[in-house]
Amino acid sequence: MNIQHKTENILNRLDILSPWAFTGVLYIMRWIVIIPLSFILAQLSTSPQPVEFNGSRLGLFIGFIIISPFFETLIECALPYGVMRMFNIIPHGKRPWTFVCISAGMMALLHFFAWPLAIMPSLATGAFLAYIYGHFAPHSFGYALLHTSVFHAAINIIGWLMIVAYM
Repeated sequence: MNIQHKTENILNRLDILSPWAFTGVLYIMRWIVIIPLSFILAQLSTSPQPVEFNGSRLGLFIGFIIISPFFETLIECALPYGVMRMFNIIPHGKRPWTFVCISAGMMALLHFFAWPLAIMPSLATGAFLAYIYGHFAPHSFGYALLHTSVFHAAINIIGWLMIVAYM
């Protein structure tokens, strides 16, 4: 059994999960990828100057957990998905891998300011976000936006907690 066939079997099993189980399993899988990747990258690079966040905890919460996930989903997922569907670049009934790659690239570009540590994790995270969006989008824009935004917010809440801990 080749790796492509095994991967397709795993993805097919994900497809039959309930919507929130699908999103939850991908959320866990994302951390399984990101934690070792971030650890390796941290060992290979020098630490940049720490970023200071000014403002209230509530303001940061609203920005990180509500506003950013929603608008980043619109920019990184809804916009490219809509354009690609309009030009029939996303095949019907197949996994939208081209969209996933483009959307993940957009995520990495939008997080470029944190170079070099955040680029690879942003690319990986962008792929997970796009995969979720691409899973739900053929059936419902609202579901795609909701699940992708909640997934992103659940990631950002960890960052928010770390920022608040050092304020």
